Amino acid sequence: MDEQFGQPSGDPGHADVPSPWQPPRLPFEERQLGLTRHTEEGALLEFAASLDSRKRSHVLIAWVLLVAFALPPLMVALNLLYRATAW
Repeated sequence: MDEQFGQPSGDPGHADVPSPWQPPRLPFEERQLGLTRHTEEGALLEFAASLDSRKRSHVLIAWVLLVAFALPPLMVALNLLYRATAW
């Protein structure tokens, strides 16, 4: 089977074949630190950078990420505060 992905098919209206989707590149500073999409931190940064604030679902995902990352340190701080005042 001869695959011709990216080649025009010859059908009317199919002359322009879009290139495959590529995620946005990380900023220079992150790449300089050695972060790529293949590291956990780099993949998370790349994912967060690809969110579009004009889309309601992306805003919801951003809030879910904020809660997921902010809740554990907040709970630890509240636990430490509770233990410090429980004397």
